[in-house]
Amino acid sequence: MLNEHEKRDEPYIYVTWLPKFLIGENHCYWKAWFKSHYKYDKLPSDFDLTIWTMSHNSLLIRCKELLEIDGWKVKIEDQNSFKIEMTTNKNEKYILAGKPDIIAMKKLKNDKELILIEDIKTGKQRGSDSIQVMLYMMIIADLFAINFEENIVEGVVIYNNNTINIPFSKITDNFKKEVIQLLEKISGGVAPSKCPSKKECQWCDISKNYCNERIK
Repeated sequence: MLNEHEKRDEPYIYVTWLPKFLIGENHCYWKAWFKSHYKYDKLPSDFDLTIWTMSHNSLLIRCKELLEIDGWKVKIEDQNSFKIEMTTNKNEKYILAGKPDIIAMKKLKNDKELILIEDIKTGKQRGSDSIQVMLYMMIIADLFAINFEENIVEGVVIYNNNTINIPFSKITDNFKKEVIQLLEKISGGVAPSKCPSKKECQWCDISKNYCNERIK
């Protein structure tokens, strides 16, 4: 069992946790609930973070330089970091955090400002990649109270050999509703039931010390 001091003061949720739940690739909501409510000793990973960081940074800088040559004002990674205090319908507070890889702005000929929110992916194309950018689009538009008569917001997922463009029209009321429902479930005071599976447990960094239903 966790000691009391390991519990967070308030739930802390990263945007990157959400896409696979929204697209149906993940089903163990308890995993995200636990990570948001507790600090814990994570299982070691065999993921080569150094190689990934080098590949990601190389593509990120290349995209930044191309945008700047084309006249864009560009901010990357930590410059785009945000932490938003949110409140559930039960008046419970939690923090939503994230940092889009690229936010670029450019004045158009009609005096409107185009805002691009881009995310860099060095692996194979996944449906959850587009969902992650849609989340950033939704949050950034709300965070900065963007006036859509004066601004245009678009998203882009960038791969080594491909790009996917995402218009803001994809951010429907139904999408927003599903996001809010997911956030309420993860941040709520009652833990969702566990849903262990070989696939999800394989990539989960929560050990059996915390989850006795974990599948080896």
